[in-house]
Amino acid sequence: MDEDDFRVMVLLGHADPSHYHKDFFEGSDGFAAIVEDVGKPTVHFHGDSHEWYEVEGGGFELDNYMRISLDGESVAPPIQVEVDVRRKNPVRVSRRRS
Repeated sequence: MDEDDFRVMVLLGHADPSHYHKDFFEGSDGFAAIVEDVGKPTVHFHGDSHEWYEVEGGGFELDNYMRISLDGESVAPPIQVEVDVRRKNPVRVSRRRS
């Protein structure tokens, strides 16, 4: 796959990056290095903490990486993810709350 074949990267995962996942996220060939090298806007959704929070930079101090933890269990409202590559920040996430 060529870098020109896509404009945004979305990672759907179960877990927050931790010491258990260093082999995936860290190192010269890890996901964080790929995000930095490719330079495309990247969002990583996971449900590890079972509460909503957003981390700009994804914990790796990258301007093009956002990590979002989703609420867990049945208390979570649905989310809507919109990707519009015409915007500077092409990923927009909204939560429907009652």
